[in-house]
Amino acid sequence: MKLSQETLTILKNFASIEKRMEFLPGHALRTRTGSVFVEAKVPEEFPDPKDVNRTEFGIYDISNLLNVLSLFDEPNIEFTESNLIITSANGTQEGRYGYAGQGSLGLLKFPKKLQPLPDKVVEFTIPEEQLVRLQKAVSYLEKPEMKISSDGKTLKIGTGNHKNENSNSFSMSFEATTNKIKCNMWIAKEHLIMMKGSYKGWITPTYIMLKNTSGYDLTYYIGVEPNSTFSE
Repeated sequence: MKLSQETLTILKNFASIEKRMEFLPGHALRTRTGSVFVEAKVPEEFPDPKDVNRTEFGIYDISNLLNVLSLFDEPNIEFTESNLIITSANGTQEGRYGYAGQGSLGLLKFPKKLQPLPDKVVEFTIPEEQLVRLQKAVSYLEKPEMKISSDGKTLKIGTGNHKNENSNSFSMSFEATTNKIKCNMWIAKEHLIMMKGSYKGWITPTYIMLKNTSGYDLTYYIGVEPNSTFSE
């Protein structure tokens, strides 16, 4: 199996969210923390570990695996019972990469089925240029959070610090369908881990859903902070 550049880019982003990862059978890649759940669909079809007498294909440090793959010219990987076999396309390079011990990853469980969006949500779009600008603003102004607010008519996204809302700030207005919903949603800085690109977003009472619209089948579900408010 040769991993596409698309898949390698997604794995690099996943490594910034959670270094441990389990390769699941099929075309889906998933990772999560306590507050962030991410799912991507990729061209490659990953094998079922049962086919080689394993219970899982777990990697303890996905970033380290990507570094090892970068040593190879056009690497191909094969999932075997004991490890990954990595070879170059021209056959001059070969390596092995061990799995994490079966059952040792300690990853949070993925929901078997994601709940559908509520009937009433705030819908918006965020172009790549604006997202990059917002991420820079949070960094430059050294803010611990991003704030997404709606007065029922206008949606604004900007830097945030719910403990001191009168400090330095930056915000931008976005086209949105608010459905007359008023909200003040706070997202912790460490959860702003989206890949570069444009997104379509949905705001619910407990999380923000962001779906990539720049060529990746990639969706983030980001939990909001407890002090967030949402009213119809």
